[in-house]
Amino acid sequence: MSNMKNYDEFDVVTRLQRKHDVRIHGKELLVLRGSAAKNDIGNGSKGMIDFLCRHRGYHLQWVTKF
Repeated sequence: MSNMKNYDEFDVVTRLQRKHDVRIHGKELLVLRGSAAKNDIGNGSKGMIDFLCRHRGYHLQWVTKF
């Protein structure tokens, strides 16, 4: 049995865009870290980010400011 969730790319992008610490530009995921971050990325969000990077061709980049 697989633990893989049935994610929908559009739904995942929409949900992640609501996060303070995430910006999405095309296929680029910018995730804020450091003192400017509100740390609103939990396990569920990390799973969605992983899905986009592994299965939809997005690239993750950690940044200290937007």
